[in-house]
Amino acid sequence: MLSAWVRFVSRSLGLVACLVLAACDRPIDLTAKPPEAPDLQTAESAPAAIYVGEVVDLSKVEDQLGRILPGDISNITRRLRGAACSTVNGKQVCLDARLSGRIVRDGQAHLSGTPHGLEWRMPLRYELVAQPVGPGAATQVNGKLTITASFAMSVDEHWQPSLKLDPVFKWPDGTKIKVLSGETSLQADVEPVLAGQLQKLQPATVAGLIPGDMRQQVDLVWRHLHYPLALSRDQQIWMRGTPLGLHFAGLRTVGAEQELRIVITARLQTFTGDRPAPLPPSPLPALGSGAEPAGGGIMLVSDVPFEVLNAHAARHLPAIPVRSESVSTPAAKTEVRSLAFFPAGKRIGLGVHLTLPATNGGWFAGHGVAYYMATPDMRPGSSQIVLSQCELFASSAKTPARQKDYAFLTDPRFADAIGQSVTVDVADKLLAAVDLIKHEPSLPLAKGLKLWLQPGDPKVSRIIPGADGLGLLIEIGGDFVVRKDGTDIASGGDVPKATP
Repeated sequence: MLSAWVRFVSRSLGLVACLVLAACDRPIDLTAKPPEAPDLQTAESAPAAIYVGEVVDLSKVEDQLGRILPGDISNITRRLRGAACSTVNGKQVCLDARLSGRIVRDGQAHLSGTPHGLEWRMPLRYELVAQPVGPGAATQVNGKLTITASFAMSVDEHWQPSLKLDPVFKWPDGTKIKVLSGETSLQADVEPVLAGQLQKLQPATVAGLIPGDMRQQVDLVWRHLHYPLALSRDQQIWMRGTPLGLHFAGLRTVGAEQELRIVITARLQTFTGDRPAPLPPSPLPALGSGAEPAGGGIMLVSDVPFEVLNAHAARHLPAIPVRSESVSTPAAKTEVRSLAFFPAGKRIGLGVHLTLPATNGGWFAGHGVAYYMATPDMRPGSSQIVLSQCELFASSAKTPARQKDYAFLTDPRFADAIGQSVTVDVADKLLAAVDLIKHEPSLPLAKGLKLWLQPGDPKVSRIIPGADGLGLLIEIGGDFVVRKDGTDIASGGDVPKATP
């Protein structure tokens, strides 16, 4: 009987001890807890540019420019002050010089396309003689320069192109030449002649520059952007565009060809899972109407689970700051045991779990939790997720009584230490997003048209707290061009950088 009673008492004490220990490990809220709620707002990228390109022949315009310009551009006869200098009786004496001669075209001019229109680059040669006024032999002054004229090109609502000469000429080699001991500029001798001649370019010269089937191609692309395109069939990722505007986008050199471009402004959306429904159709608007591109791209989503943040924070637990004036006994013995993360709207909540010392003659240490709020962000110039604006959660409810015993909870240094406990690098996720786009470099549309994707550098445009972790909205810009099937494009060869 006695042994049975002893066993009963031992089991009872053990059960009581277990219950007491379990109660001690139940966290005590030292502050109010912010409501748990994922950010349900949908994020959209800025309007992106979808180019429709077709190779054009500029030889007719180039030939016409060559015909309207004379071989001799300008004749020069003028006097230069102090250009002929010599030493007489140990002193330098400078005399004027008479400069005469001509400026002529030197070889074949070259016409190329630009995002604004056309650029005409013409080589020049000057053949001059400098004769000092007074004693001295004549000197030949020969050399070469290059001048560039730009034409702004526009296409009206009837898809008819026109050119307008830019009054500002460019001189890649400069306009000044060395003449004996002085120098002179040839700008005033050349530009008025070229401006007068180039303005004689007839509108009919560029009348047929727009390919006859380009409007039909643009209309096809406009309609097919309403339908989902498979970015990745393996991962069931779809892209769909909402067309917003239509504009002329100039020309671009592609290999040895000149490509004329029309840009469709579209807001691109991506979906994971089942193929989404197409958008309601919208008619092709007039050229030159609607929104213009604003640097948007393809938006992909990548997740960073809260478990990853928890594990990272466990290796960098924040230290409790020590105040110089006095240290209260509870705070001195309190330690951070872990951090826990949860969504709190556009921000994230942090539960800072603390080991509390025994107080008021208690037998066992306690477990307290204080709640903070922080904003997930990207460290500037890096691919690292960091926490900014970390602060103790302030509630309108009454402050828990035990919070008064732990003054360090309101210490800004402690909040900063909590924020610095997380630094997660997501460079692998950025590069994986680019690899997904590169895996399908072209997407078929219709009637022999393909959308070619040349991704640029990825960047995290926004971080959205979700129910189980952070959603990274990775935006990938680049060059998105629709061409006829079989048209090759330059690969570029650059490895995209991981950009925050």
